[in-house]
Amino acid sequence: MDRREALKRVGTLALVPVLGAFHPLVPVPQDGGAWRPLVLDASEAALTADLAELIIPETDTPGAKKANVHQYIDWKLSEDTRARQDKFRSGLEAFAGLDRSEQIALLKNGGAFFDELKSLTIEGYYRSKVGMIEELGFEGRTFVTVFDGCTHDEHLNWTPSDSKG
Repeated sequence: MDRREALKRVGTLALVPVLGAFHPLVPVPQDGGAWRPLVLDASEAALTADLAELIIPETDTPGAKKANVHQYIDWKLSEDTRARQDKFRSGLEAFAGLDRSEQIALLKNGGAFFDELKSLTIEGYYRSKVGMIEELGFEGRTFVTVFDGCTHDEHLNWTPSDSKG
């Protein structure tokens, strides 16, 4: 299973809590101008976009940049505590000034910042129109007419245990 397929499966699980409603749209400036970050500065937002694109790159479907994942991450941070915002910014500092290959190497090392960035990237991507409709093909207002249950052989022969003890 490749990385895109694994992310797709994780993203499908993320659909469960949002089937009733999509995430709120990232606020659009009142003056009708271009998007401006709420928490991150311009260079931090650009770096966040680049790192998110490394996690979900453009392939035969759009990547994290086209899904505006960096805008979603900034919006999510704006809804959180100052401490978490500062912690995210500190995590970004480790990637500032590094070239792409160095950023990839640092991401591969994992850690708390990578876990948070990956989680926010997947959440933002699969809650976007790009991720939900273009990637997953979710059309909305769909329902399951037949549910066959689990088809694994080891589960087909399962019987409940005697609860009388």
